[in-house]
Amino acid sequence: GALAGKNDVDALVPQAASASVQVVDGPILEVTQRADRDYVPRGGMVTYQIDYVNRGLAAANDAALDNFLPTDTRVLAAPGASETDEGLRWSTDALGAGQSGSVMTRLEVAGNAAVGANLLNVVTLSDANQTVYAEPYDVVVTDGAVLETDIATLPSVAAPGKPLIYTVSYANKGSAAATDVTLQFAVPADVTVSNCDGCTVAGNRLTWSLGTLQADDSASASKQIVATVGAAVPENTSLYAASIISAGAGQPTSLGGTLKQAISRLIDAQRGAALAAGSDRTTTSQRPGPLTLASTLVARAPATEITATATDQVIPGGQISVQASIANAGSATATGTTLETRLPAGTTLV
Repeated sequence: GALAGKNDVDALVPQAASASVQVVDGPILEVTQRADRDYVPRGGMVTYQIDYVNRGLAAANDAALDNFLPTDTRVLAAPGASETDEGLRWSTDALGAGQSGSVMTRLEVAGNAAVGANLLNVVTLSDANQTVYAEPYDVVVTDGAVLETDIATLPSVAAPGKPLIYTVSYANKGSAAATDVTLQFAVPADVTVSNCDGCTVAGNRLTWSLGTLQADDSASASKQIVATVGAAVPENTSLYAASIISAGAGQPTSLGGTLKQAISRLIDAQRGAALAAGSDRTTTSQRPGPLTLASTLVARAPATEITATATDQVIPGGQISVQASIANAGSATATGTTLETRLPAGTTLV
């Protein structure tokens, strides 16, 4: 490509850029990794999801997926993997053209791991002719509180003039309590809040004083915000919301992410969602962190939900009663709807 032009006085210096593309008549291997957290306390756990794909036109024979583990960690779970001198390996006879997959590694960080260290989890995908590396994913070891917050919306598709419920969850996944904890939520423009679960309001910012938040890796709590989308908001608009959690003065501040990092993670999540679900993806929230962004699409669309209830226990030869319910919480009629049920093995319809 080329760039040329002028300002009010002088012509711009002409600029050019180019990129080369190699034509490959064979396997094209790609591998990525992501963790379930940005910060992990000493003695804590972190889970990596590793995704791989062959985007080429031919199978990759004797393909191997290797995970070279970070120092000061030990494996808690890695389904399907075998141990090697340096970590883990998943192998297959051939990775076919277009074939993809995903594996998981769950690690425990040593109790004496260096605070501030970045876990270097190295992932490669290889065959006889090539080896590709996954981009590093930063996970920092901490000693103390690790505050996280996340955002969910209901319905998943917002509609002009209709209610929208935000659920802002929060937790302390660290190794020590956090005091004077504050949770904040930035309301999108053109959204009016009618109830915010005991918050204080200042402009478009909602604030909750949470006091002391004990360390508990398995526990979380949440605040609910009932709002209404402005009737004049155009369809296909994205509503951007943010939640921020922080501890009081004198406590570690290195745990927090910046707004730039949060936006980058959100864009990555949206890109991944688009690849995974196409244009039907309407709500995107990045992985939980101290600063989390979420976007919700405004459109008139159905939002169906199905629930099923059944007899808890049954004796051989007995009968089971199953009730299925379907609802549409969206803002448009769902047409051509079909409800199907599959009978469990060993049963017949009466």
